[in-house]
Amino acid sequence: MLLLSALLLPVACRRNEEPTQPEGGGTLTIASREPTSIDPAFFVAGQDFEIASNVHEGLFTWSRERAEVVPRLARRHEASPDMIRWMFEIDTSAKYSDGTGIVAGDFVFAWMRLLDPATAAAGADALFLIQGARDFAAGKGGRPAIEAPDDRTLVVTLEHPQPFFPELLASPRFAPLPRHAFGDPGKDLYSMPHPVSCGAYRLESWDRRQRMVLVPNPHHPDASRLRRPRVEILFSESEETGLNWFSSGRVDLVYGLVPISRISELRGRLGEELVFFPMRSVSYFIFNLHRPPLDNRAVRLALHAAIDRRRIVEDVLGAGQDEAWSFIPPLYESAIGYRPHQCPRPRLPDAFLLPEPVRQAASGLELSCNSSETLKAMLETTQHTLRERLGIHLAVRLLEWQTFISSLRQGDFAVARLSLSGGPDPLDFLENFTTGHPNNYSGFSMPEYDGAVARARAEGDPERRKEAMDVAHSLLCEHLPATPVYSSTQVYLVRKSLLPDFQPNPEGIYLWKDL
Repeated sequence: MLLLSALLLPVACRRNEEPTQPEGGGTLTIASREPTSIDPAFFVAGQDFEIASNVHEGLFTWSRERAEVVPRLARRHEASPDMIRWMFEIDTSAKYSDGTGIVAGDFVFAWMRLLDPATAAAGADALFLIQGARDFAAGKGGRPAIEAPDDRTLVVTLEHPQPFFPELLASPRFAPLPRHAFGDPGKDLYSMPHPVSCGAYRLESWDRRQRMVLVPNPHHPDASRLRRPRVEILFSESEETGLNWFSSGRVDLVYGLVPISRISELRGRLGEELVFFPMRSVSYFIFNLHRPPLDNRAVRLALHAAIDRRRIVEDVLGAGQDEAWSFIPPLYESAIGYRPHQCPRPRLPDAFLLPEPVRQAASGLELSCNSSETLKAMLETTQHTLRERLGIHLAVRLLEWQTFISSLRQGDFAVARLSLSGGPDPLDFLENFTTGHPNNYSGFSMPEYDGAVARARAEGDPERRKEAMDVAHSLLCEHLPATPVYSSTQVYLVRKSLLPDFQPNPEGIYLWKDL
Protein backbone atom coordinates (compact mmCIF):
# COMPACT_ATOMS: atom_id res chain seq x y z
CA MET A 1 0.00 0.00 0.00
CA LEU A 2 1.31 3.44 -0.91
CA LEU A 3 1.70 5.78 2.03
CA LEU A 4 0.33 8.98 0.55
CA SER A 5 -1.10 12.06 2.17
CA ALA A 6 -0.90 14.45 -0.77
CA LEU A 7 0.44 13.92 -4.26
CA LEU A 8 0.88 16.94 -6.52
CA LEU A 9 1.79 16.21 -10.12
CA PRO A 10 2.28 18.55 -13.08
CA VAL A 11 -0.01 18.48 -16.06
CA ALA A 12 1.16 15.82 -18.48
CA CYS A 13 0.13 17.72 -21.58
CA ARG A 14 -1.51 21.12 -21.97
CA ARG A 15 -4.59 21.43 -24.14
CA ASN A 16 -4.38 23.88 -27.03
CA GLU A 17 -6.78 26.80 -26.96
CA GLU A 18 -7.26 26.70 -30.74
CA PRO A 19 -7.95 23.61 -32.87
CA THR A 20 -4.99 22.23 -34.79
CA GLN A 21 -5.04 20.16 -37.94
CA PRO A 22 -2.92 17.06 -38.55
CA GLU A 23 -0.07 17.16 -41.00
CA GLY A 24 0.67 14.49 -43.55
CA GLY A 25 -1.66 11.70 -44.55
CA GLY A 26 -2.17 7.97 -44.51
CA THR A 27 -4.66 5.58 -42.97
CA LEU A 28 -4.02 3.08 -40.20
CA THR A 29 -6.06 -0.01 -41.06
CA ILE A 30 -7.01 -2.52 -38.38
CA ALA A 31 -8.85 -5.84 -38.42
CA SER A 32 -10.94 -6.58 -35.33
CA ARG A 33 -14.18 -8.02 -34.12
CA GLU A 34 -16.94 -5.43 -34.05
CA PRO A 35 -17.29 -3.71 -30.68
CA THR A 36 -20.44 -4.14 -28.62
CA SER A 37 -20.24 -0.42 -27.85
CA ILE A 38 -17.62 2.28 -27.28
CA ASP A 39 -19.85 4.28 -24.94
CA PRO A 40 -18.18 4.28 -21.48
CA ALA A 41 -21.39 2.99 -19.92
CA PHE A 42 -21.81 0.01 -22.20
CA PHE A 43 -18.55 -1.43 -23.49
CA VAL A 44 -17.67 -4.93 -22.26
CA ALA A 45 -15.31 -6.74 -24.66
CA GLY A 46 -11.60 -6.34 -25.32
CA GLN A 47 -12.17 -4.69 -28.70
CA ASP A 48 -14.59 -2.26 -27.02
CA PHE A 49 -11.90 -1.12 -24.56
CA GLU A 50 -9.27 -0.93 -27.30
CA ILE A 51 -11.27 1.43 -29.49
CA ALA A 52 -12.77 3.38 -26.58
CA SER A 53 -9.29 4.06 -25.17
CA ASN A 54 -8.47 5.95 -28.35
CA VAL A 55 -11.74 7.90 -28.38
CA HIS A 56 -12.17 8.73 -24.68
CA GLU A 57 -9.69 9.97 -22.09
CA GLY A 58 -9.99 10.47 -18.35
CA LEU A 59 -8.12 12.05 -15.50
CA PHE A 60 -5.01 9.91 -16.09
CA THR A 61 -3.27 8.04 -18.86
CA TRP A 62 -0.46 5.51 -18.97
CA SER A 63 3.04 6.82 -19.60
CA ARG A 64 4.86 5.41 -22.63
CA GLU A 65 8.20 5.74 -20.86
CA ARG A 66 7.28 4.10 -17.54
CA ALA A 67 4.71 1.56 -16.39
CA GLU A 68 2.82 4.18 -14.39
CA VAL A 69 0.01 6.65 -14.89
CA VAL A 70 0.46 10.38 -15.44
CA PRO A 71 -2.16 13.16 -15.35
CA ARG A 72 -4.25 13.79 -18.45
CA LEU A 73 -7.37 15.81 -17.68
CA ALA A 74 -6.23 16.33 -14.09
CA ARG A 75 -3.76 19.16 -13.43
CA ARG A 76 -3.01 17.67 -10.03
CA HIS A 77 -4.60 15.49 -7.37
CA GLU A 78 -4.49 15.02 -3.62
CA ALA A 79 -5.45 12.07 -1.44
CA SER A 80 -6.22 12.00 2.27
CA PRO A 81 -3.76 10.00 4.41
CA ASP A 82 -6.18 7.03 4.48
CA MET A 83 -6.63 7.23 0.68
CA ILE A 84 -10.41 7.54 0.97
CA ARG A 85 -11.04 11.19 0.04
CA TRP A 86 -9.56 12.33 -3.29
CA MET A 87 -9.49 15.78 -4.88
CA PHE A 88 -8.74 16.39 -8.56
CA GLU A 89 -8.08 19.77 -10.18
CA ILE A 90 -9.45 19.63 -13.72
CA ASP A 91 -7.59 21.11 -16.69
CA THR A 92 -10.41 23.36 -17.90
CA SER A 93 -8.45 24.33 -21.03
CA ALA A 94 -9.24 20.83 -22.36
CA LYS A 95 -12.00 20.50 -24.94
CA TYR A 96 -14.32 17.90 -26.42
CA SER A 97 -14.33 17.11 -30.12
CA ASP A 98 -17.08 19.72 -30.67
CA GLY A 99 -14.99 22.46 -29.05
CA THR A 100 -16.91 22.52 -25.79
CA GLY A 101 -14.75 22.98 -22.69
CA ILE A 102 -14.43 20.17 -20.14
CA VAL A 103 -15.45 20.96 -16.56
CA ALA A 104 -15.59 18.96 -13.32
CA GLY A 105 -19.36 18.60 -13.58
CA ASP A 106 -18.90 16.51 -16.73
CA PHE A 107 -17.25 13.80 -14.64
CA VAL A 108 -20.12 13.92 -12.16
CA PHE A 109 -22.64 13.62 -15.01
CA ALA A 110 -20.77 10.75 -16.70
CA TRP A 111 -20.23 8.77 -13.51
CA MET A 112 -23.79 9.29 -12.25
CA ARG A 113 -25.06 8.17 -15.65
CA LEU A 114 -22.94 5.05 -15.33
CA LEU A 115 -24.49 4.31 -11.93
CA ASP A 116 -28.08 5.26 -12.72
CA PRO A 117 -30.25 2.08 -12.62
CA ALA A 118 -32.19 3.45 -15.59
CA THR A 119 -29.02 3.32 -17.70
CA ALA A 120 -28.45 -0.38 -16.91
CA ALA A 121 -24.76 0.14 -17.62
CA ALA A 122 -22.59 -2.94 -18.04
CA GLY A 123 -19.71 -1.15 -16.33
CA ALA A 124 -21.53 0.33 -13.33
CA ASP A 125 -19.62 -1.90 -10.90
CA ALA A 126 -16.39 -0.08 -11.81
CA LEU A 127 -17.60 2.75 -9.56
CA PHE A 128 -18.79 0.67 -6.63
CA LEU A 129 -15.68 1.66 -4.68
CA ILE A 130 -17.25 5.14 -4.27
CA GLN A 131 -19.33 5.75 -1.14
CA GLY A 132 -23.02 5.24 -1.83
CA ALA A 133 -22.50 4.05 -5.41
CA ARG A 134 -23.49 0.42 -4.94
CA ASP A 135 -26.79 1.23 -3.20
CA PHE A 136 -27.61 3.96 -5.72
CA ALA A 137 -27.01 1.58 -8.64
CA ALA A 138 -29.23 -1.01 -6.95
CA GLY A 139 -32.08 1.52 -6.79
CA LYS A 140 -31.87 1.95 -3.03
CA GLY A 141 -31.58 5.71 -3.22
CA GLY A 142 -28.99 7.94 -1.64
CA ARG A 143 -26.34 9.90 -3.44
CA PRO A 144 -22.86 8.66 -4.48
CA ALA A 145 -20.04 10.76 -3.03
CA ILE A 146 -19.05 12.46 -6.30
CA GLU A 147 -19.03 16.25 -6.15
CA ALA A 148 -17.99 19.22 -8.27
CA PRO A 149 -17.96 22.28 -6.00
CA ASP A 150 -16.79 24.34 -8.99
CA ASP A 151 -15.76 23.83 -12.62
CA ARG A 152 -12.14 23.09 -11.68
CA THR A 153 -12.62 20.75 -8.73
CA LEU A 154 -13.79 17.14 -8.53
CA VAL A 155 -14.03 15.51 -5.09
CA VAL A 156 -14.61 11.77 -4.64
CA THR A 157 -14.97 9.85 -1.38
CA LEU A 158 -14.36 6.10 -1.45
CA GLU A 159 -15.86 3.34 0.65
CA HIS A 160 -12.44 1.93 1.50
CA PRO A 161 -8.75 2.72 0.92
CA GLN A 162 -7.75 2.29 -2.71
CA PRO A 163 -4.04 2.72 -3.42
CA PHE A 164 -4.63 2.04 -7.13
CA PHE A 165 -7.28 4.74 -7.68
CA PRO A 166 -5.24 6.82 -10.20
CA GLU A 167 -4.47 3.65 -12.18
CA LEU A 168 -8.16 2.76 -12.23
CA LEU A 169 -9.02 6.24 -13.48
CA ALA A 170 -6.81 5.74 -16.55
CA SER A 171 -9.56 3.51 -17.97
CA PRO A 172 -11.86 5.04 -20.64
CA ARG A 173 -14.70 3.84 -18.42
CA PHE A 174 -14.12 6.97 -16.30
CA ALA A 175 -14.04 9.51 -19.15
CA PRO A 176 -16.09 12.71 -18.83
CA LEU A 177 -19.16 13.28 -20.97
CA PRO A 178 -20.99 16.56 -21.62
CA ARG A 179 -24.66 16.71 -20.65
CA HIS A 180 -25.48 18.63 -23.85
CA ALA A 181 -24.51 15.59 -25.97
CA PHE A 182 -27.44 13.54 -24.70
CA GLY A 183 -31.12 13.80 -25.40
CA ASP A 184 -31.60 10.70 -23.26
CA PRO A 185 -28.71 9.79 -20.90
CA GLY A 186 -29.86 6.16 -20.96
CA LYS A 187 -29.19 5.81 -24.69
CA ASP A 188 -25.88 4.73 -26.16
CA LEU A 189 -23.82 7.80 -27.07
CA TYR A 190 -23.05 6.23 -30.44
CA SER A 191 -26.69 5.79 -31.37
CA MET A 192 -26.85 9.59 -31.68
CA PRO A 193 -26.00 11.49 -34.87
CA HIS A 194 -22.99 13.49 -33.59
CA PRO A 195 -21.28 11.72 -30.67
CA VAL A 196 -18.87 13.85 -28.64
CA SER A 197 -15.63 12.59 -27.08
CA CYS A 198 -12.33 13.96 -25.79
CA GLY A 199 -9.68 11.44 -26.92
CA ALA A 200 -7.19 11.83 -29.75
CA TYR A 201 -9.74 10.44 -32.22
CA ARG A 202 -13.45 10.89 -32.81
CA LEU A 203 -15.89 8.62 -34.61
CA GLU A 204 -16.63 9.67 -38.19
CA SER A 205 -18.73 6.70 -39.31
CA TRP A 206 -19.80 3.23 -38.19
CA ASP A 207 -21.22 0.85 -40.78
CA ARG A 208 -22.54 -1.97 -38.63
CA ARG A 209 -20.94 -5.36 -39.25
CA GLN A 210 -18.61 -3.81 -41.83
CA ARG A 211 -16.27 -1.06 -40.68
CA MET A 212 -15.64 1.97 -38.52
CA VAL A 213 -13.76 5.14 -39.49
CA LEU A 214 -12.16 7.46 -36.95
CA VAL A 215 -10.48 10.81 -37.55
CA PRO A 216 -8.53 13.22 -35.32
CA ASN A 217 -10.23 15.24 -32.65
CA PRO A 218 -9.08 18.72 -33.78
CA HIS A 219 -9.15 20.00 -30.21
CA HIS A 220 -6.82 17.35 -28.83
CA PRO A 221 -3.20 18.43 -28.09
CA ASP A 222 -1.79 15.55 -30.15
CA ALA A 223 -3.92 16.27 -33.24
CA SER A 224 -1.10 17.97 -35.15
CA ARG A 225 1.32 15.09 -34.44
CA LEU A 226 -0.71 12.14 -35.67
CA ARG A 227 1.25 10.33 -38.37
CA ARG A 228 -1.84 8.26 -39.27
CA PRO A 229 -4.65 10.83 -39.07
CA ARG A 230 -7.31 8.38 -40.29
CA VAL A 231 -8.07 4.99 -38.75
CA GLU A 232 -10.24 2.42 -40.51
CA ILE A 233 -11.29 -0.71 -38.62
CA LEU A 234 -12.62 -3.63 -40.67
CA PHE A 235 -14.88 -6.03 -38.78
CA SER A 236 -14.89 -9.79 -39.00
CA GLU A 237 -15.69 -12.77 -36.78
CA SER A 238 -13.28 -14.94 -38.78
CA GLU A 239 -9.64 -15.30 -37.76
CA GLU A 240 -8.80 -16.60 -41.23
CA THR A 241 -10.25 -13.43 -42.71
CA GLY A 242 -8.13 -11.30 -40.39
CA LEU A 243 -5.01 -13.25 -41.39
CA ASN A 244 -5.84 -13.01 -45.10
CA TRP A 245 -6.36 -9.25 -44.84
CA PHE A 246 -2.94 -8.89 -43.21
CA SER A 247 -1.18 -11.21 -45.64
CA SER A 248 -2.62 -9.37 -48.63
CA GLY A 249 -1.61 -5.98 -47.24
CA ARG A 250 -5.18 -4.78 -46.75
CA VAL A 251 -4.67 -4.09 -43.03
CA ASP A 252 -1.68 -2.91 -40.99
CA LEU A 253 -2.65 -4.54 -37.72
CA VAL A 254 -4.81 -7.45 -36.56
CA TYR A 255 -6.28 -7.40 -33.07
CA GLY A 256 -8.16 -10.35 -31.54
CA LEU A 257 -8.40 -12.21 -34.86
CA VAL A 258 -5.15 -14.16 -35.01
CA PRO A 259 -5.67 -17.92 -35.57
CA ILE A 260 -3.76 -19.26 -32.57
CA SER A 261 -4.14 -22.81 -33.86
CA ARG A 262 -1.68 -21.83 -36.63
CA ILE A 263 0.91 -20.16 -34.41
CA SER A 264 3.78 -22.48 -35.41
CA GLU A 265 3.18 -21.81 -39.09
CA LEU A 266 2.79 -18.06 -38.51
CA ARG A 267 6.03 -17.84 -36.53
CA GLY A 268 7.93 -19.14 -39.54
CA ARG A 269 6.02 -17.09 -42.10
CA LEU A 270 5.61 -13.74 -40.33
CA GLY A 271 8.54 -13.67 -37.90
CA GLU A 272 8.65 -10.50 -35.82
CA GLU A 273 5.31 -9.31 -37.21
CA LEU A 274 3.67 -11.89 -34.93
CA VAL A 275 3.60 -10.16 -31.53
CA PHE A 276 2.69 -11.63 -28.12
CA PHE A 277 1.76 -9.58 -25.08
CA PRO A 278 0.97 -11.10 -21.65
CA MET A 279 -2.33 -9.96 -20.17
CA ARG A 280 -3.83 -9.55 -16.71
CA SER A 281 -6.42 -12.06 -17.77
CA VAL A 282 -7.47 -15.63 -16.99
CA SER A 283 -9.49 -17.90 -19.23
CA TYR A 284 -12.05 -19.96 -17.31
CA PHE A 285 -14.66 -22.59 -17.87
CA ILE A 286 -17.61 -21.11 -16.01
CA PHE A 287 -20.22 -23.50 -14.61
CA ASN A 288 -23.90 -22.60 -14.49
CA LEU A 289 -24.73 -23.61 -10.91
CA HIS A 290 -28.46 -23.50 -11.71
CA ARG A 291 -28.08 -26.24 -14.35
CA PRO A 292 -28.07 -29.82 -12.98
CA PRO A 293 -25.85 -31.73 -12.51
CA LEU A 294 -23.47 -28.73 -12.31
CA ASP A 295 -25.13 -27.82 -9.02
CA ASN A 296 -23.25 -30.89 -7.71
CA ARG A 297 -19.76 -29.94 -6.51
CA ALA A 298 -18.47 -33.44 -7.29
CA VAL A 299 -19.28 -32.92 -10.98
CA ARG A 300 -17.50 -29.55 -11.02
CA LEU A 301 -14.50 -31.07 -9.25
CA ALA A 302 -14.36 -33.88 -11.81
CA LEU A 303 -14.36 -31.41 -14.69
CA HIS A 304 -11.78 -29.24 -12.93
CA ALA A 305 -9.49 -32.26 -12.48
CA ALA A 306 -9.94 -33.73 -15.94
CA ILE A 307 -9.25 -30.69 -18.12
CA ASP A 308 -5.84 -31.10 -19.77
CA ARG A 309 -4.44 -27.58 -19.36
CA ARG A 310 -0.96 -28.50 -20.57
CA ARG A 311 -2.31 -29.90 -23.82
CA ILE A 312 -4.42 -26.76 -24.33
CA VAL A 313 -1.57 -24.28 -23.84
CA GLU A 314 1.12 -26.27 -25.65
CA ASP A 315 -0.65 -28.16 -28.44
CA VAL A 316 -3.68 -25.97 -29.17
CA LEU A 317 -2.69 -22.41 -28.23
CA GLY A 318 1.10 -22.21 -28.12
CA ALA A 319 1.18 -18.41 -27.89
CA GLY A 320 2.86 -17.93 -24.54
CA GLN A 321 -0.12 -18.89 -22.38
CA ASP A 322 0.48 -20.72 -19.09
CA GLU A 323 -1.60 -23.30 -17.27
CA ALA A 324 -3.78 -21.60 -14.67
CA TRP A 325 -4.50 -23.02 -11.23
CA SER A 326 -5.38 -19.63 -9.78
CA PHE A 327 -8.36 -17.36 -10.35
CA ILE A 328 -5.89 -14.44 -10.45
CA PRO A 329 -3.23 -14.14 -13.21
CA PRO A 330 0.49 -14.28 -12.33
CA LEU A 331 1.41 -10.81 -13.66
CA TYR A 332 0.59 -9.23 -10.30
CA GLU A 333 3.61 -10.86 -8.72
CA SER A 334 6.06 -8.95 -10.92
CA ALA A 335 3.94 -5.77 -10.98
CA ILE A 336 3.07 -5.27 -7.30
CA GLY A 337 4.65 -8.21 -5.49
CA TYR A 338 1.36 -10.06 -4.91
CA ARG A 339 1.69 -13.81 -5.41
CA PRO A 340 -1.75 -15.26 -6.22
CA HIS A 341 -3.09 -18.17 -4.18
CA GLN A 342 -3.11 -21.50 -6.07
CA CYS A 343 -5.92 -24.06 -6.15
CA PRO A 344 -5.02 -27.65 -5.22
CA ARG A 345 -4.52 -30.00 -8.17
CA PRO A 346 -6.79 -33.00 -7.51
CA ARG A 347 -5.77 -36.49 -8.59
CA LEU A 348 -7.58 -37.72 -11.66
CA PRO A 349 -8.74 -41.03 -10.12
CA ASP A 350 -10.96 -39.03 -7.75
CA ALA A 351 -12.81 -37.67 -10.74
CA PHE A 352 -13.78 -41.11 -12.01
CA LEU A 353 -16.02 -41.80 -9.03
CA LEU A 354 -19.08 -40.09 -10.52
CA PRO A 355 -22.17 -42.33 -10.37
CA GLU A 356 -23.42 -43.48 -13.74
CA PRO A 357 -26.70 -41.46 -13.57
CA VAL A 358 -24.69 -38.30 -12.88
CA ARG A 359 -22.32 -39.08 -15.72
CA GLN A 360 -25.23 -39.54 -18.09
CA ALA A 361 -26.82 -36.27 -16.97
CA ALA A 362 -23.54 -34.42 -17.51
CA SER A 363 -23.33 -35.87 -21.01
CA GLY A 364 -26.33 -33.79 -22.02
CA LEU A 365 -24.50 -30.52 -21.44
CA GLU A 366 -22.78 -28.12 -23.85
CA LEU A 367 -19.44 -26.33 -23.91
CA SER A 368 -20.13 -22.79 -25.17
CA CYS A 369 -17.96 -19.91 -26.34
CA ASN A 370 -17.84 -17.16 -28.93
CA SER A 371 -17.10 -18.13 -32.53
CA SER A 372 -13.39 -18.54 -33.19
CA GLU A 373 -11.33 -21.11 -35.03
CA THR A 374 -8.87 -21.18 -32.14
CA LEU A 375 -11.49 -21.48 -29.43
CA LYS A 376 -13.29 -24.14 -31.42
CA ALA A 377 -10.05 -26.18 -31.45
CA MET A 378 -9.67 -25.64 -27.69
CA LEU A 379 -13.24 -26.74 -26.99
CA GLU A 380 -12.91 -29.78 -29.23
CA THR A 381 -9.71 -30.77 -27.42
CA THR A 382 -11.51 -30.40 -24.08
CA GLN A 383 -14.47 -32.33 -25.44
CA HIS A 384 -12.17 -35.22 -26.41
CA THR A 385 -10.33 -35.12 -23.05
CA LEU A 386 -13.53 -35.24 -20.97
CA ARG A 387 -14.87 -38.12 -23.04
CA GLU A 388 -11.58 -39.97 -22.63
CA ARG A 389 -11.04 -39.30 -18.92
CA LEU A 390 -14.59 -39.11 -17.54
CA GLY A 391 -16.78 -40.80 -20.11
CA ILE A 392 -18.75 -37.54 -20.40
CA HIS A 393 -19.89 -36.49 -23.87
CA LEU A 394 -20.31 -32.72 -24.16
CA ALA A 395 -21.45 -30.86 -27.27
CA VAL A 396 -19.62 -27.78 -28.57
CA ARG A 397 -21.70 -24.64 -29.06
CA LEU A 398 -20.19 -21.64 -30.90
CA LEU A 399 -22.00 -18.31 -30.92
CA GLU A 400 -21.42 -14.87 -32.45
CA TRP A 401 -19.91 -12.63 -29.73
CA GLN A 402 -22.93 -10.52 -28.82
CA THR A 403 -25.22 -13.57 -28.89
CA PHE A 404 -22.75 -15.39 -26.63
CA ILE A 405 -22.67 -12.55 -24.09
CA SER A 406 -26.47 -12.40 -24.16
CA SER A 407 -26.66 -16.14 -23.46
CA LEU A 408 -24.39 -15.72 -20.42
CA ARG A 409 -26.48 -12.89 -19.04
CA GLN A 410 -29.66 -14.90 -19.48
CA GLY A 411 -28.17 -18.05 -17.96
CA ASP A 412 -28.66 -19.90 -21.24
CA PHE A 413 -25.53 -22.05 -20.98
CA ALA A 414 -24.10 -25.02 -19.09
CA VAL A 415 -20.30 -24.64 -19.30
CA ALA A 416 -18.91 -21.51 -20.97
CA ARG A 417 -15.36 -20.52 -21.81
CA LEU A 418 -14.74 -16.86 -20.98
CA SER A 419 -11.70 -14.73 -20.26
CA LEU A 420 -11.96 -12.15 -17.49
CA SER A 421 -9.48 -9.30 -17.26
CA GLY A 422 -8.62 -7.04 -14.37
CA GLY A 423 -7.12 -3.65 -13.67
CA PRO A 424 -4.24 -2.75 -11.37
CA ASP A 425 -5.97 -4.28 -8.32
CA PRO A 426 -5.98 -8.12 -8.24
CA LEU A 427 -9.08 -8.01 -6.05
CA ASP A 428 -11.03 -7.28 -9.26
CA PHE A 429 -10.87 -10.96 -10.16
CA LEU A 430 -12.33 -12.13 -6.86
CA GLU A 431 -15.11 -9.55 -6.99
CA ASN A 432 -16.33 -11.11 -10.26
CA PHE A 433 -17.70 -14.02 -8.19
CA THR A 434 -19.47 -12.02 -5.47
CA THR A 435 -23.25 -12.20 -5.15
CA GLY A 436 -25.00 -10.09 -7.76
CA HIS A 437 -21.85 -9.01 -9.62
CA PRO A 438 -22.65 -8.51 -13.34
CA ASN A 439 -19.77 -10.83 -14.32
CA ASN A 440 -20.90 -13.57 -11.93
CA TYR A 441 -22.52 -15.64 -14.67
CA SER A 442 -22.25 -18.85 -12.63
CA GLY A 443 -24.80 -17.62 -10.08
CA PHE A 444 -22.39 -18.38 -7.22
CA SER A 445 -23.57 -16.86 -3.93
CA MET A 446 -21.94 -17.44 -0.58
CA PRO A 447 -22.05 -15.02 2.39
CA GLU A 448 -18.70 -16.26 3.70
CA TYR A 449 -17.05 -15.55 0.35
CA ASP A 450 -18.70 -12.13 -0.02
CA GLY A 451 -17.54 -11.27 3.49
CA ALA A 452 -13.92 -12.21 2.77
CA VAL A 453 -13.90 -10.06 -0.38
CA ALA A 454 -15.48 -7.17 1.55
CA ARG A 455 -12.83 -7.45 4.27
CA ALA A 456 -10.08 -7.37 1.67
CA ARG A 457 -11.62 -4.30 0.06
CA ALA A 458 -11.90 -2.48 3.41
CA GLU A 459 -8.42 -3.39 4.63
CA GLY A 460 -5.68 -0.76 4.49
CA ASP A 461 -2.88 -3.03 5.71
CA PRO A 462 -1.42 -4.93 2.71
CA GLU A 463 -0.69 -8.13 4.64
CA ARG A 464 -4.16 -8.39 6.17
CA ARG A 465 -5.65 -7.53 2.78
CA LYS A 466 -3.73 -10.42 1.23
CA GLU A 467 -4.89 -12.78 4.00
CA ALA A 468 -8.54 -11.91 3.32
CA MET A 469 -8.00 -12.39 -0.43
CA ASP A 470 -6.44 -15.80 0.19
CA VAL A 471 -9.46 -16.82 2.28
CA ALA A 472 -11.78 -15.78 -0.56
CA HIS A 473 -9.62 -17.54 -3.14
CA SER A 474 -9.54 -20.79 -1.14
CA LEU A 475 -13.36 -20.73 -1.07
CA LEU A 476 -13.43 -20.41 -4.86
CA CYS A 477 -11.05 -23.35 -5.12
CA GLU A 478 -13.25 -25.37 -2.78
CA HIS A 479 -16.62 -24.64 -4.41
CA LEU A 480 -15.50 -24.12 -8.04
CA PRO A 481 -18.16 -21.90 -9.62
CA ALA A 482 -15.61 -21.90 -12.46
CA THR A 483 -12.26 -23.49 -13.12
CA PRO A 484 -9.23 -21.50 -14.32
CA VAL A 485 -7.68 -22.97 -17.46
CA TYR A 486 -4.89 -20.68 -18.66
CA SER A 487 -3.48 -17.21 -18.16
CA SER A 488 -4.01 -15.28 -21.35
CA THR A 489 -1.87 -13.46 -23.85
CA GLN A 490 -2.96 -11.07 -26.56
CA VAL A 491 -1.62 -11.92 -29.99
CA TYR A 492 -1.29 -9.29 -32.71
CA LEU A 493 -0.21 -9.14 -36.29
CA VAL A 494 1.70 -5.88 -36.69
CA ARG A 495 3.19 -4.46 -39.89
CA LYS A 496 6.97 -4.21 -39.55
CA SER A 497 6.94 -0.43 -40.06
CA LEU A 498 4.78 -0.04 -36.93
CA LEU A 499 6.82 -2.28 -34.64
CA PRO A 500 9.18 0.39 -33.25
CA ASP A 501 6.20 2.30 -31.82
CA PHE A 502 3.94 -0.63 -30.97
CA GLN A 503 3.93 -0.82 -27.19
CA PRO A 504 0.71 -1.81 -25.38
CA ASN A 505 0.36 -0.32 -21.91
CA PRO A 506 -0.01 -2.44 -18.73
CA GLU A 507 -3.74 -2.72 -19.48
CA GLY A 508 -2.90 -4.36 -22.84
CA ILE A 509 -4.09 -1.29 -24.77
CA TYR A 510 -2.10 0.38 -27.54
CA LEU A 511 -2.84 3.98 -28.54
CA TRP A 512 -3.08 4.73 -32.24
CA LYS A 513 -1.69 8.24 -31.74
CA ASP A 514 1.65 6.67 -30.76
CA LEU A 515 1.97 4.65 -33.98
